[in-house]
Formats: sequence, structure tokens, C-alpha cells
Amino acid sequence: MTISQQASDVRGRPLEARAGDIVNNSHHVRRLSLINSQSQAKQVMTCTVSGATNDKVYSVVVNGFTVSYTADSSATIAEIAAGLAAAVNAEALVGGQVIATSTATECILTSRWPGESFTFTEADAQLSIATTTANAEASTVAFGVGVVSTVFAAGEDAQPGAQALDSLYTAQVMQLDYTYNAGDVVHISILDKHSGAVIAETSYTLATDKPTSTAAIVAILNAQLPANSVLAADAGAGDEINLTAEIAGFEFDAAIKADDNGTTAVIKTLTTGPSPATSLLRSLVGVSERRDDVETETVGGTAVAYKANSGCIAVYDEPIWVATDASETVAFGQSVYIELDGSASLNGHFYNTDSSTRLLVPGWSWIRAGRTSTDNIGALQMSQAGLKAAANAVASV
Repeated sequence: MTISQQASDVRGRPLEARAGDIVNNSHHVRRLSLINSQSQAKQVMTCTVSGATNDKVYSVVVNGFTVSYTADSSATIAEIAAGLAAAVNAEALVGGQVIATSTATECILTSRWPGESFTFTEADAQLSIATTTANAEASTVAFGVGVVSTVFAAGEDAQPGAQALDSLYTAQVMQLDYTYNAGDVVHISILDKHSGAVIAETSYTLATDKPTSTAAIVAILNAQLPANSVLAADAGAGDEINLTAEIAGFEFDAAIKADDNGTTAVIKTLTTGPSPATSLLRSLVGVSERRDDVETETVGGTAVAYKANSGCIAVYDEPIWVATDASETVAFGQSVYIELDGSASLNGHFYNTDSSTRLLVPGWSWIRAGRTSTDNIGALQMSQAGLKAAANAVASV
């Protein structure tokens, strides 16, 4: 056997940093503790009771264990549903895995913990079982990616959080309405809160009737609105103007007024959002920090990440190293975009270019690329003040 090593086999320079490392680490780093628990769900299965037979033994099988309830001499559907639920809760072999409740016609089983699945079957013509909510476990959070918290958990020591992902958000929706008065002028302006730019505006003189005017306004706005921003549409019966974010997590604002001497009323309705559940600006809390005390995802594996239902540390308002794509070269002062694509290998990563699945992160900027291009890392500066200022921006006409 011959073992050889050449100078070219050894790095010319030591590894500068890894994704999630803080640039110029100090004792004054601003950190936020989260629980990686978003995008998970407890399994729920429902047994519907369709008939009642006096003195009959009704049985279900939970995780391989048979649980039974014997109906009385005046059986009812509600009695059987409640009896099965009580029997499940009383059975020590399954009661520690699921919680049973009942309605007038159903026995409902819910997993005690998200990510823990169970089986629930029956062999009775008067019983039928269906899955109401599928079991789902929170995904891991990699180091050096964007971390969001889209929900508020009152009374909890730590907020739930997750790696940034489009499915965590509901698209923002806003409705603009006006009373029709021929000859009056309606002014509308739409603001992209991420860039701070007005992306569509019009001053339209109402004519013919409201359906015709709304159709014209919608066409004018859509002709100006950039791709992957906002879509305008006629709401239908009342001919209101609906504005919907095309990327879940994108936040916008709109303003409407009329030149009418008080005869044309205008109304702006916030249908869905803005809130942390609809806006990246209101939910991005920082970047996940690399920690040496976090274990590998699997026994014997090499990938390290924050696991489901474990603590997750996000750093904010600090310069931090993040993973970069091999195809991009970042430079000082460039804008930062975050990827929200559903692919686990992409979501939450940062870029210096826009795309149909990325959002601009206002106030954040790139500092520099890593010394060695093949390391695929870059340093960026975070700014929660930049996010807050963008979220508070208001459209005007």
C-alpha cells in the first residue's frame, strides 16, 4: 500500500468561518431563544358512530391494542362515542400516546405530541375511521439561515420558530372600494414595503358605471405591477378592487382617495394581514447561530442542525457568516434577498440577486464573500431596525 500527499492536497489557507459563525464574536452578541416547533401537527383521527345496538360490544384497535365498550340496554350513538373515548383514556397501554374526546356522533383521538403517529382501526359496520389531521414533525433548522417566528405563544418561555419557508405564510390581501360617481377621479397608489418603492399608481376618471371603471383600474394597475409582487382583481359582486401578494410573505400597502367634493366615499379594508403570519418583515427574527453543543441529526450522521422541538438560537443585529450559492459572488453593500422556496436545500438561504421565490430583506446588506470561493460562505449585516421601518411604511396618494 502506498500513501502519498501532495502540497496541492492541503488547503493553502485555513477555513475562515462556517455558516452560522458570528463575525468578530464578542460577549455582547444579541441572541433570541426559540423552540423549533413550527410546521408540525398532532395527528387527529375520528371514529364516526353510525348506529347503536343494545348490549353490543364495540371495539377499536389503537396502536395494536384492542379497546372495547359495551353498550347498555338503551344504547344511543352519543353514548357509544363517549364510551369508546372513555375506554381509550382508561387503557394504560394507549392512554399515554393519545387523548380521546367525543361529540354526539364521534370518538376523536389526538396524538399527545406532534410528530408522534398512531394507528386507529375498526372492524364494525357501525363504525368508520378517517384521518382528520395528518401527523407532521417540524423540519430541522440549519446553521446560518433565516429564522422566522410567525405565531405568538402566550405564556411560553420561548417563541416557536422555524427556518424561513413560504408555506409558513398566508398571502396578504387588501381590498379597495369606492362609491361610483361619474366624472370623479379616484387616485390609487401601491407601495412595495421591501424596497420602499411605489410599484403602481393611477388617477382614474370614473366613467360609464362601476363595473367598467373597476375593470379599467385593475387593468391599469396590473400593467404596472412587477412580476412576483401584487395582483389586482375585481372582487366580483360589489366591484371592489382586491390586491393580493403573489409571494406569501411579501408585504405591501395601498392608498386610495377621490377628488369629488365629498360625494365619492373610499374604503380600504385589510382583509388578510399584515401580520407575522403574512409578512417576512414582521416575522424574520434573525439568523440561526452555529453551536458546538448541537448534536447531529441522526445517529452516526454528519449533518448538524437544530432538531424538531429543540431550542434554536437566532442572532440578530450582528454581522454573521451564512452559506452562499456556488453561482453567486457577494460584495460589500449589495442587497440581501432571502429564499422562501419549499425545497429544503434552499429555503432560508441568502442571495444577492432577486428571483420569483425570493424577497428583499430591507436594511440588511452583504459585507463580503469568504476568502476562498469554494467555501461558499459570505458575511452579511443584519438590521432589525430596517425591517421595522419597512413594515411601518405607509402608502400615500
